[in-house]
Formats: sequence, structure tokens, C-alpha cells
Amino acid sequence: MSRDERADAIDFIINVLKEHEKSLDALVAKLENIINADRMTLSSQGEAKGRRLRVKVTINKWPEFCEKSMEPQILTFNISDDKLEVSALKDDVIYVYSEKIPKLFMDVVKSWISNELCIEGTSIIFGSIET
Repeated sequence: MSRDERADAIDFIINVLKEHEKSLDALVAKLENIINADRMTLSSQGEAKGRRLRVKVTINKWPEFCEKSMEPQILTFNISDDKLEVSALKDDVIYVYSEKIPKLFMDVVKSWISNELCIEGTSIIFGSIET
């Protein structure tokens, strides 16, 4: 390839890259407009309903979760795959705490079930029955 052919090839590549840059700039501008419009719509919908948008905050320390979510409007909990998850709604913020359930807790639940349903503890297994 001659020096002129290489220069032409490089010029061609530079021109193509410039066009792609312009296209990308235009796309980024359109996306920013869409995002801003969505934010304004969500904001006005929240204001129209007389409340702010809810935010979900995950807290990793139980004492901090208790402090932030004291006297919530509503509290839910779920146990799945030996994991406890607690969610509390307070002042339009959803606080979430989760941790693996300690074996001691599982033993207490197992003992309670055993007493309530008159079944031996050795016949109680943490898990599920499926067909």
C-alpha cells in the first residue's frame, strides 16, 4: 500500500469516526431529554398525589435499621432460603434489612412447631416439600 493510499484510508477512518461521534452526541442528547422528561413526569405525579416518591434504603446493621425505622407506618417480614428480610415504610422511605437466620433461631422455631403440632423434632426439616 502506498503512502497516499494509507493517508486516504486514515482520512476515511477519521471521517467515519467523526460521523459516529456526532451520531452518538445526538443520541446522548435525546436520552438526556427523555430521562429529564420522565423525572419531571414522576415528580409531578408524586406532587399531584400529595406525596413524595418512595425511596428504598437497604441497611446492613440491625441497630441502625431499628433506629431509622422506629414506629413505621407498616412493617413486613419474610423468611426464605434461611434468610430473614424485614421491610419498614416510614416517612415515604422503605427501609430494608436482611440477614441469614442463625441456627439458634431455627432451633427455637423447630421446637415451637414440634410442641404446637405434636411432632418429633427429628421429623421437622427446614425446607419445602414438592411433588
